[in-house]
Amino acid sequence: MHFLALQCNDSAIMTRHSQTVNHPNTALDIEDLSLSRGGHALLQGLTLNLGSGTVLWLTGPNGSGKTSLLLACAGLLPIDGGSITWNGSEDPACHVSYAAFSGPEREGLTVGEDLKFWQTIHADQTPTAERLDPVGLKPFIDNPVTGLSTGQRRRLALARLSLMNTSIWLLDEPLVGLDKAGQALVMKAVAAHSEDGGITLIASHQPLKLPKITAQQLIFEAVA
Repeated sequence: MHFLALQCNDSAIMTRHSQTVNHPNTALDIEDLSLSRGGHALLQGLTLNLGSGTVLWLTGPNGSGKTSLLLACAGLLPIDGGSITWNGSEDPACHVSYAAFSGPEREGLTVGEDLKFWQTIHADQTPTAERLDPVGLKPFIDNPVTGLSTGQRRRLALARLSLMNTSIWLLDEPLVGLDKAGQALVMKAVAAHSEDGGITLIASHQPLKLPKITAQQLIFEAVA
């Protein structure tokens, strides 16, 4: 999983009015956005105003612009026109975690060492074993990353995501390669982030089976 942590259908979005949330005023505002890649126009005039607790499911054929929108929202792809603001800021740093579920882990490390690397970057003091336990990798803490299956690597990626205290998550195909139990873990984490006031954009060809939440849906059309 490549990590770059930069620190429509009706929806039923869960909020916790009676409990304290970590991200109560989260906002992702996309105004009149135009976007292209490789000389091909992907999006024109897109406007989205997303608030705390929103889960937005991006769906559509390959090459239609789902990943490009995520990259633009992460500040990693220049836009052709319009604007994007993150919690009122014009800089995504400290607001966004972008996760593309492909790419190498730190191959020379054990599972525990890999996660500890990210914990050090994000000043996370939680014992590493406690971060690995919810994703089912605690028994593998001393195993080399190279020995993990595809699904186990994605579980490790989910453990990394859980320690990043950012309010906006951008997830690209997080369910690919996971069994039903692994997919349920991802959906549980997204639901918890929503309950905490965060925003999640998910590009996925698979339906999102979120507990207690129905995602909004943005359908992309094939690019001619």
